[in-house]
Amino acid sequence: MPAKELFVPFARQAGTMTYGQIGAVIPSANVLGTLAGGFQCPAFRVPCDMDTSRPSYVYTLLAAAASLVFTSKAIVLYMPYTIATPNVGIADGVPQCTVQVPDNWQVDVPMRTLMDTGAGDTFPAHTFDPNDYIGLVMYRLGGSAADTYTGLLKIALGLQFRYYLRCQIPCCT
Repeated sequence: MPAKELFVPFARQAGTMTYGQIGAVIPSANVLGTLAGGFQCPAFRVPCDMDTSRPSYVYTLLAAAASLVFTSKAIVLYMPYTIATPNVGIADGVPQCTVQVPDNWQVDVPMRTLMDTGAGDTFPAHTFDPNDYIGLVMYRLGGSAADTYTGLLKIALGLQFRYYLRCQIPCCT
């Protein structure tokens, strides 16, 4: 089945960050290499056309604030989430992802980044029920020893939630 993306907007600041932009007009959360900061998104309902038996993915857009000369640097991203199932309960998680930065990353050359939790996806198949609500936070964990990129990081204010479409043909299983 084909995939679809849902834009999840920025709701409020989380941790220590300043506001900036990627290029001339894409708003961003700017986070220093020694700090933990980012943004929180509003809760959204699992899309009604989502195939919950397949994995789903969260992407973010990152950019360097200044061109630096370096090799083999990494950024640690942290994405706390809450899945609320009405009349059932709440599940929380805190996946972490280490992103390898391109050598000599140039200013404002953005990089689309998957919040890969180790299996090539963000949420494995069967994570969600059709009526679930999802809340997401996107952080840079700059204080982590694994975060070796010392420059100011720009994180676009908003996330992309990618999922597979549920089969619309009645005979599909």
